[in-house]
Amino acid sequence: MRKCYLFVFLFVFLPSVALAAPTGFTFPHFAVGGGTEYQDIRIQDGWETSITIKSVRGPGSPTVPGKITWYSSDGSPGLGPGISPKLNIKPPLEDRLVNDNEYSFDLPPGSVREVVLSLPSPDITVGYVSVELISDRPGGVDAVMFLQYRYKVNGQVLGQATVTPVIDYNLTQRWSFFVRYFTGPNKDRTESGIALANIRDHPRTCTFTRKDSEGRVLDSFNEVIPRFGSLARFFSQLGPSLGVTDFEGSVDISCDSYSGMAAIALQTTGDGRSFNFSTIPNANVGQ
Repeated sequence: MRKCYLFVFLFVFLPSVALAAPTGFTFPHFAVGGGTEYQDIRIQDGWETSITIKSVRGPGSPTVPGKITWYSSDGSPGLGPGISPKLNIKPPLEDRLVNDNEYSFDLPPGSVREVVLSLPSPDITVGYVSVELISDRPGGVDAVMFLQYRYKVNGQVLGQATVTPVIDYNLTQRWSFFVRYFTGPNKDRTESGIALANIRDHPRTCTFTRKDSEGRVLDSFNEVIPRFGSLARFFSQLGPSLGVTDFEGSVDISCDSYSGMAAIALQTTGDGRSFNFSTIPNANVGQ
């Protein structure tokens, strides 16, 4: 069995909408796979991701159409060529799945939709999720949403994180994150991770600058994120090795001149058998 340290990320939030126009939300990361055992259509081992959307509109309000789309980290639609996900849709509805990467639905007033995305494969697939809602009223809040990703062994959840999405009008290109990395002997493994999603139709170059706890610059390097692609790394996987087992500091990220990036940071602590996820606040330093 893979160690739980092959952790991975994910994300969602709530919409206000302009007349007859879509409002978009981005979860910068999701993870599926890493196991093959199923009971009915629920994964028993490995990673699964669920997206839950709750209508907050009152009785008599119009139904709001919506769409969930997922992209693999290389920008491919869905989970990759020829790979079909397993979907557990609650409640079961006559909604539709298009090209293995898009789920369309209707959201009546007060209703709840949940989609659980999984993959019966020993390989882990990661990427990002977009949610789009179309409303009949400008500036109104139609729904709340969240995304959960969890790691299971023998049907038991060993680690889980709940995240909110980035609303499209909050997409930006510069952030500053606190990071922590502890892997020394006689310690639980603690590590921060960062996920970036590029929702635009062109590649993005992002510069990562690592600093110690006193703000001194340690190094700087670039990463290219493909069109409709994403990047998710733990601190120990990010850039050249710093040659340390314990570290506290920060990572500043600045992407090139186009907007359209969503970011989130998480921290995990575990001992190889179980682990905890928590989100890390970040400074969105804008354009």
